[in-house]
Amino acid sequence: MKAYNKKGLITGTIFCVIGAFSLIKNLMVPSDLMILQIRNIVISFLALSIGLNSLIRALSKKCTEEDISSKINVRNSIVKLKSLCSALVILQALIFICVILSMIAFYFTENILTVAILIVLGLLLSISWIIELITTIYYEKKQQGEEF
Repeated sequence: MKAYNKKGLITGTIFCVIGAFSLIKNLMVPSDLMILQIRNIVISFLALSIGLNSLIRALSKKCTEEDISSKINVRNSIVKLKSLCSALVILQALIFICVILSMIAFYFTENILTVAILIVLGLLLSISWIIELITTIYYEKKQQGEEF
């Protein structure tokens, strides 16, 4: 057999080994609580199934070609980029709302803990804005370099 996807082969092997050892351990040394033992066995089977799926896809030429074409697909990249951008905008809005709420809370309670929360949230919001600005400048310069 030829491995067409070495990364998938390694990942599949690791997941299979982890799942097999976990399943053997869970069956040999049962947990005191039945729910924990069932949960551990389900997780072991899940790891085994992920590993086997990855192994099968790594050893199949057709599946490897599908994986490569899906990675290259521009539509998937655009959808991922838009979803990440939307997530960042939503996260920034939520942090901004939390900053405003902590300012209001400090105004009414004068509790020093709300100032600590305000500082942490303000730093997070500032860092996200700075990172957004830096990446925008970087990609603007990169795009201008490609045009000429």
